[in-house]
Amino acid sequence: MLELEGGMRVVATAADAGEAIRVTEELQPDLLVLDADLPGADAATLRASRARLGINIVLLNVDTPHGALRTAGLAALLPRSASTFELIAALRGVAEGREQGVESPPVLHEAPTAREIQVLRLVQEGLKNRAIAERLQTSERTVQFHLTNVFAKLNAASRTEAVHLARKYGWLD
Repeated sequence: MLELEGGMRVVATAADAGEAIRVTEELQPDLLVLDADLPGADAATLRASRARLGINIVLLNVDTPHGALRTAGLAALLPRSASTFELIAALRGVAEGREQGVESPPVLHEAPTAREIQVLRLVQEGLKNRAIAERLQTSERTVQFHLTNVFAKLNAASRTEAVHLARKYGWLD
C-alpha cells in the first residue's frame, strides 16, 4: 500500500521490534513504522531506540495513547481505527516536519466521512451553516451534526481550527 504512494518506499519488514531496530541500524531509513502489537514494542525499547538511532518512529495500532508512549519520543501514534488515508497523511507529516523535532506526538482520530469532508470544504470557502445546508440540500441541523463530529475527530474548538487541522492531516486540499 505504501509503495503505491508517490515518494514512499518500504525498505524492509520485520517480525519483531528488535529485528526492526537492527534492520533500521543497517539500512538507515528516513522513518521507522512499528505496529504496537509487535513483540518488544514497549515504551522503554522505543525511547532507547529513538535516542540511539536518531530516527522518527511512528507507532501503529495504539489502543490508548498513554503517557509512557507519549514520553518515548515517538513522532506519531495512530489508533487501530486509523484509515490508510490517515496513515499516509501521518507519515508525510512526520517526514515533512522532521526538523521541528515533534515532542508531543499527534494522535490522529477516526477518518472523516465523505459528507464531513464536503462540509469542511464549504467551511473552508467561508460559508456559514445556512449556506452550506442550502448547497448540500440538507438542514442546518444536519450541517451542525457533521461539524460536531469533525470537531470531535480533530479535537478542534472552532471552525478555523477544524479547517487548519484538516489541512494538516491531509483531509483537505
